[in-house]
Amino acid sequence: MLKITNVQANSGDCFFIEETENKISLLVDCGFKLTYQHKIKKLTSFVDYIILTHSDEDHINGSIPLIRDTPEKFVVRKVYVNVPSSHEVKDESGDISIHQAKTLEHLLKQKNIPYQNLISGENLSITNNIDLEIISPSKDSLNYFIDKYKEVEKPSESDPISKSETTLTLELLAQNSDSYKSQKSDFANAASIAFILKYKDKKILFLGDSHPEIVTDYLEKLGYSESNKYYFDYIKLSHHGSVKSISNKFISIIGCANYIISTNGGKARSIHPNRETLAKLAIKVDRIDNKEINFFFNYPIEEIVARNGLLITDEEKKNYKINLIEKKHFRYNMNETELLRKVSIQIYKKDNYRGSGALIETNGKFYVITATHVISDSESEPLDLNDFFGKSEEYEQIRFGSLIGEFEKSLKFDISVIEIVNENKFHDFPKISFCNDISFPENQFMFRGTQKSIALKPHTIIPCSLDSDINGEESFCLKVPLQAYTDMKGSVGAEVLSGYSGSGVFIRHAKKNYFTGTAQDIDKDDFTGVNCRSINVVKNHFLESIEIEDFEGGIKQLKINIAEIKKNITEEMIEERKKKNDYGDVENITGKMDAFIQDWSAEDLDGFINDILVWEEIEHNRIRNHSTYRDLIDNAKAIWASGNKKYQVSSVSQGNERFHKILDDLRDILKDELENTSLRSSSSVIAAGEVARLLANCNLDFKK
Repeated sequence: MLKITNVQANSGDCFFIEETENKISLLVDCGFKLTYQHKIKKLTSFVDYIILTHSDEDHINGSIPLIRDTPEKFVVRKVYVNVPSSHEVKDESGDISIHQAKTLEHLLKQKNIPYQNLISGENLSITNNIDLEIISPSKDSLNYFIDKYKEVEKPSESDPISKSETTLTLELLAQNSDSYKSQKSDFANAASIAFILKYKDKKILFLGDSHPEIVTDYLEKLGYSESNKYYFDYIKLSHHGSVKSISNKFISIIGCANYIISTNGGKARSIHPNRETLAKLAIKVDRIDNKEINFFFNYPIEEIVARNGLLITDEEKKNYKINLIEKKHFRYNMNETELLRKVSIQIYKKDNYRGSGALIETNGKFYVITATHVISDSESEPLDLNDFFGKSEEYEQIRFGSLIGEFEKSLKFDISVIEIVNENKFHDFPKISFCNDISFPENQFMFRGTQKSIALKPHTIIPCSLDSDINGEESFCLKVPLQAYTDMKGSVGAEVLSGYSGSGVFIRHAKKNYFTGTAQDIDKDDFTGVNCRSINVVKNHFLESIEIEDFEGGIKQLKINIAEIKKNITEEMIEERKKKNDYGDVENITGKMDAFIQDWSAEDLDGFINDILVWEEIEHNRIRNHSTYRDLIDNAKAIWASGNKKYQVSSVSQGNERFHKILDDLRDILKDELENTSLRSSSSVIAAGEVARLLANCNLDFKK
């Protein structure tokens, strides 16, 4: 699995990339110095590689204390950075961070850490799964940068200081001409490293602060054009979504529906992202048959809007199917190597390949779930499972036993459940749960099948998105990526996907694998979708013993709306009480006020309630989704839960030591998250309260 964390680096860039199969990690940029102190150190103390895209302070400064801590407190194997070795440069600071670049180069030499430059056309093989294709800078732009690096201090680049104008429609903004600077006047960004990260069948474009002309020129040299676009799964936008770092030509030759933006909104002389950038992408870009376009932020969108003005109106979101999403973690392949290899099988009748199936386990028994038309050509054909068998990449040949349930039901729903004979052994079979709650917008579906071709090689199709909800026939439809139903010969649809029938459809959520349905047939004449049968059918008509889980109990969007409604109602109540000077019906809160503040006033109560609202919003939007915070809470629960061998302690003092370490870490997180809020001075109290809440629900039983 590949995991990418869009680290919060204020107005800067920092990405932490982990590949679990080969246990390789890398940092792309390090943000500011505080990024290292408050974010990177809490994520890891080791990386294999660091890529510093260029010398702007919001990308490079965090690397200085990191390298200083190497190797005592931090370990890094190699750094990729374009520094003007053996050139005397002007010792001035500023956005170009000349002084910092010199300091970094000196430290790398002092610490004996290998470092290397990168230019367009180079390829780095990180693992057998990860390759980096460098697309910027060109050799010429890098040489020009080094020459100018000696002479000039780069002025701060900024977008307009004013808040985003919503008076101009997205259509009008999208028609604006390019506003990027020439490469020679923008030489620092022209020297920025940009690359394509290729992970198996995924392509993610990291643009750093790269110049749009250099990126476009590179793609055109590869043969890509408006009629032959380069399709990406994700694009990290250049310069935090600045309008000066994008071009209409670049937009015309790429296809992508997902864009990553790293910023808290910008700093004094700039605002990011620019509304015009979002408009051009939303109106003009090829979404690769996706209905929606997604912009992912690593900071709360409300904070960015409060600082810079409205990015996209609600009406524009609806009309142009635009989603603004706060999301810091991106996972790819969903452990397909650990899961799909073991659960996906090929089904044969004698020597003829018929289709695909999914191997599952429930109550200690194993079954294969497939589409009925894979094992039966017609209602009148006698079904003899003795003629059939399964082939597994992991478990080789699988012998079939009996058909579960009524054959008439199998024909009606095009679902067959086959019990496996006892002699089959399935070592290290993965834990699979079952779930029919597929409505979460971030769900990505995957299935693995085998085309009816000479090669007969299994192939995983991921990520698929939901195209229709479960209907009365317990069916739903998946939107399939373009590349999955088009082969190199130009064949499409059924000609390519024939043989995938019966594949198990899976999702991964909260680190668990869920079986959610079975692929049946191609949807519609355009072949862009696959019809699937819900796990509900298996539960209701064939295997009543399976347990259907609901991983979060409803649609997230609904929860968010309820939280917002609650907040608005509470604020309205405060205003009404201010008008009437009447707080008598909130006895619980006023009782607390009596205990802590003698002779409290209405203003004291308003402040108290406001603090409650502030904490609820921060806890819901930032704390609850804070990965380190979640890990600490899980560790705390494990430590305080009786009988967990992993966390049993030898003494009460050792237990207290672990307890206080977790408390200190929680305080650090909360202090950082509560900065610039009315609760900034209360982080220690809140941390203690969170710990107390956990203690109330745990059985302290340290092993002596």
